[in-house]
Amino acid sequence: MFMHSLPEEMTREILRRLPIRSIMRCKCVCKSWRNMIERGDLEMLYTPQPSLAFVHRDIGFAVCDEAYKPLCHFGFPPIKKDSTTSLLCVVVGSANGLILVWNVIDSRLCVCNPITSEYIKLPRQYTVSYVFGFGLSKLSGQYKILCGAHVYTLGREGGCWRSIVGATGHPRLLWENAVFFNGNLHWLTTDSKENFLVCCFDLETELCTSFSLPPRDHDDGYLLFFNGEYRLCVLDGRLCLCDILRGRHAVIWQMNTYGDANSWVKAYTVSDIHGIIFPLKVFANGDLLFSESKDDQLYIYSKNTERYVKNAHLCRYKSYFSNIITYIPSFLSLTAMEIPNVHSLSFY
Repeated sequence: MFMHSLPEEMTREILRRLPIRSIMRCKCVCKSWRNMIERGDLEMLYTPQPSLAFVHRDIGFAVCDEAYKPLCHFGFPPIKKDSTTSLLCVVVGSANGLILVWNVIDSRLCVCNPITSEYIKLPRQYTVSYVFGFGLSKLSGQYKILCGAHVYTLGREGGCWRSIVGATGHPRLLWENAVFFNGNLHWLTTDSKENFLVCCFDLETELCTSFSLPPRDHDDGYLLFFNGEYRLCVLDGRLCLCDILRGRHAVIWQMNTYGDANSWVKAYTVSDIHGIIFPLKVFANGDLLFSESKDDQLYIYSKNTERYVKNAHLCRYKSYFSNIITYIPSFLSLTAMEIPNVHSLSFY
């Protein structure tokens, strides 16, 4: 009763100091608190901690909190909850608290915010190359989605897919997540001479450029590259490249000066791995958080001991393709952005 009598400004101040898990629970306390949270009143005050979004082993999509404990499980109605559901879900990327997912059930890309329980479906886009990406342009502040050789601007009147002019090279895979960094989307391509490149798509100008990769320590041939043992990621504010080598170990390169192909340096070498690793975060002490394709654990690699240990269990769907991303929760409301046709997520 006491909390209900507090001024709204004081209630907001209390809520913004809570961890994300507690705020999610507060949505169930009363209608006024739920409305305050879901309409985005906390967005300008709340300082979220990085967490993770991933494909759950059984029931679609999931988000964990800053302690890497399950926060919520969600899907897009109607959705069938069974052992095949995870096969039909892809988590692509995140920007400013919004998540782009591919709901294969109805062949749609969806942008959602599980914190505000909102999502929208994008128009269907059929393409032979499913290179997906999601990011925020630097100057205009527009959210843009990449699908193959087409781009879509979120919230644009009469929104439609537009062709990209002058995309560099050929995507190395039929399906791949483009990495968002420094206002650009990045994915791996090959040129006419079979050289591997990073294709860089500027979300502001919608123009493509490219730069080269560091030299590989070995040559495993086309099959290893095709199966995804060579992937881009972002760690500690730098564009990085994870390369799985023979002998069950991985080298992670970081680009010290963005766009300078001569600035690639080796940052980590992780030995005794059993599948493909997905680097997720660098801690303040230099340790590395990563997941692995053959199980649903999180691991922490110590830079001092050069060994890794189990950290958390996520019930993540095991896949050779990256189905887990770093996610920073946000109270950004799609409805408040005046985006039409906003729907409510289903929670399990």
